[in-house]
Amino acid sequence: MGSKYFINSLIKVYSMILIIAVTVFAILISYFTYQENQRTSLETVRLSANRMENILVEHEKTLDQAVTNLTSSQTIINNLYQYFDLDIADYLQKSLSAQKENEPFIYLPKLITEMYYMDSDIDSIGVALDNYKQVYYSDRKNKAGKKFKQYPREDNKVIFTKPLIDSNSLRQIGTLSMTFNNKELQKVVDNYGDHSSLQVFVISSTKKQIYHDQKASDKATLQRQIQDDLIEDSHLNLSQLKKDYYVKSVQTKNDFQILSLISKRDVLVKSIKRLLLFLLASMVLDAILLFTLRKTFKRYTVQVEDIQKVTSQVSVGNKDLRINEKTKQGELKEISISINQMLDGINRYIKDIYELEIKQKDAHMRALQSQINPHFLYNTLEYIRMYAVSEGADELSNVVYVFASLLRNNISHEKTVSIRHELEFCEKYAYLYQMRYRDRIAYSFKISGDLGERSIPKFTLQPLVENFFVHGIDHTRIDNVISVKVFEEDNLNHIIIQDNGTGIEEEKLAQINQLLAGSSEETVLGDSIGIQNVNERLRAFFGEDYAMSFRNNDLGGLTIEIIFGEEE
Repeated sequence: MGSKYFINSLIKVYSMILIIAVTVFAILISYFTYQENQRTSLETVRLSANRMENILVEHEKTLDQAVTNLTSSQTIINNLYQYFDLDIADYLQKSLSAQKENEPFIYLPKLITEMYYMDSDIDSIGVALDNYKQVYYSDRKNKAGKKFKQYPREDNKVIFTKPLIDSNSLRQIGTLSMTFNNKELQKVVDNYGDHSSLQVFVISSTKKQIYHDQKASDKATLQRQIQDDLIEDSHLNLSQLKKDYYVKSVQTKNDFQILSLISKRDVLVKSIKRLLLFLLASMVLDAILLFTLRKTFKRYTVQVEDIQKVTSQVSVGNKDLRINEKTKQGELKEISISINQMLDGINRYIKDIYELEIKQKDAHMRALQSQINPHFLYNTLEYIRMYAVSEGADELSNVVYVFASLLRNNISHEKTVSIRHELEFCEKYAYLYQMRYRDRIAYSFKISGDLGERSIPKFTLQPLVENFFVHGIDHTRIDNVISVKVFEEDNLNHIIIQDNGTGIEEEKLAQINQLLAGSSEETVLGDSIGIQNVNERLRAFFGEDYAMSFRNNDLGGLTIEIIFGEEE
């Protein structure tokens, strides 16, 4: 009974140690996570505010160019006045008359329409001339625009305004207003606000909130707070906002104020939720560990009982029993060894029989596994292909056929194949990629003369072609292309692999070419191990009349050239 009390004491001690250690670990992880969330939030508001500033600066440049287009010559200014002086029919007639007489005339609706095509972010354009009651306004639905008594109201949009200056008199003749869509601004919030309660505001030079977009739950509260501050004091109380938010404020050249915020409360709540999750996980882990400990300590009693049971049986002459020494620990193991020495002969016999049975079972299993016919897989794939053909799914049947061909080629044991066979394998590989990225990849494989029958080590061209699909392809484009040409020139055979992918940096390219030429002191060049392996196999196969080189081409991609003579 005493040993049981001792075991219970050990369990209690170990339980307390485990609970404290796991809980402290969970708290530390949560604390560091909270610190990281704070740092990430500060970085998010900084990056989002800077990105918003860059977007507004680009819009300002577009506005500046538009102002220049409208005031670059006296002819344009005069035509601008004519648009406001005449009704649309007379203005159009004036334009047609000027064209017939080959007089310079700038048709304002056409000039404004061209601005929309130059910048897809423009939503509306307005022109107001001094001393005129009407204004000109156009938007994407009516690019030519027309005259209004006043500009239509546009909520939650950033409106840029700049005076129109007569270059001759240097006098302001009116203003140009330009409104841009909020797609780029919304992208900033979407990109940076996926994992945070990011809120972004744009304040005009007149201290009015002209844009807001946010992902936070308290967006209405913060919006009202900012509106109240602007109404009461005509400026934002940033020190007050920083008590509850991580804040980044940026002032643009056009006097827009960009405000990017993340709620400190949301960051804290997020960290607390993670702490609770860690604590729950630690409780589950504690339960598992405690259960394991109880089972472990219980084994001590089981070991003693097992020894007592065996010795009792041995004492009455039952020599067939033995103590499992592997399950005993400490002094119990020593006792078990002493007892088992009396039964060595029997133990060895049991061991021999046991090992023989294990070997027989293993041999039987291997024999069963060896009976699996590889053709079963091919037949299954052929059945799938024929079923696809019968169902009219020709494209699926082609994919299955190509995949089965690649599989059969992969497990074949020949060391060399013809160039034609190797390129057919590469073509099937490219075809599968083409099916995966439909209408984005094209390929071409050409062999001159009878060079296709020349022997080449198996799987030497495929890694080079695969290199384009793994590292060089640009999935945002629809004109990705790779070509392989085999031809003879100057009594030497050439294999040219060319693509229009992303290419390789010149420094890295020089290192690869040094390695391929054998002049580099490096034995392995990072992620070029596959290329080096292909190079060594081809060099061993073709001998001294062989060379491989890499270079960037005019298409922006990579060109690989392999030159070889007669095989040795």
